[in-house]
Order: sequence, then C-alpha cells, then structure tokens
Amino acid sequence: MKDELELLKVKSREDKEKIDILEKEKKIAEERIKSLENDVTKLEEIETTSKITASSKQKSKTKSHDQCRKSKKKKSSTQEIKKGKIT
Repeated sequence: MKDELELLKVKSREDKEKIDILEKEKKIAEERIKSLENDVTKLEEIETTSKITASSKQKSKTKSHDQCRKSKKKKSSTQEIKKGKIT
C-alpha cells in the first residue's frame, strides 16, 4: 500500500510538471500570436498608406477637365501661330 501511495505521488508530480511545461508553452504561443497580430496590423497600415500614396500620385498624373481644356487651347493657339493666323 505504501508503494502504491508513493507511485501515485510520483505520478502526480510528473503530471504537475507536464502541466507547468504546457502552461509555459501556451503563454509563449499566446505572446507569439499577439506579436504576429501586431505585425499584421502594421502591414495593413503600411498597405493602406501605400495605396493612398499611389492613388495620390496617379491623380496628380491625370489632368483635370480644366487642365485638359487649357492645354487644348494652348495647343490650338500654338497651331494657329504656326499657321500664321495670329499676328
């Protein structure tokens, strides 16, 4: 009976050690998950900023309606000057 009790105590200690190890691993895994979530958030912010920047650059490359009209007028005036219509 004493031997049986000792075996149960040893088994209990081993199980407790395993539980402690698993709890530590769980804590490490949770910290890693939080770190990865933070990385994802940062990447999403960078992606959003990049899209805004790219969109701004694209808008600056395309002329507005007024800019197109002005440049067309300039071209036609230039063409008229070349033809000798404007003195």
